Amino acid sequence: MNCQTYPELFSFAKNTNITIENPLSLSPIYQLFHFPLSSQARTQFGPFLARLFDLNLNAEPYLWTYILGSPTLTSSKAYKWLTGHALVDPAFKWLRKKILSHKHKVIFWLLLKDTLSIQGLLGRKCM
Repeated sequence: MNCQTYPELFSFAKNTNITIENPLSLSPIYQLFHFPLSSQARTQFGPFLARLFDLNLNAEPYLWTYILGSPTLTSSKAYKWLTGHALVDPAFKWLRKKILSHKHKVIFWLLLKDTLSIQGLLGRKCM
């Protein structure tokens, strides 16, 4: 129950922070409200009871799953999902496998991406 759905009935609630499982465990449901109820609150009480007892609560705990289809989230899975399955140029694959030094990998990667500060690039940037 929230204050938008049943505003008058909500104003008579004894505990406004109660969860859905708690009212079902209480023996008389009337212990949840201050009485006497106003006429508007009484008209909201019937639909509230019908909605409360129509709920199908399981005793099983909820299992959260991510969009990736797994209950655990890792940064590598999230990165793959966010970047998609882009086709990788064979030159980048060769670069990753063949060159051993990290410094050389960075230089060749910058060269392939056309961001290495060489004379042509510096000329295009009017430097």
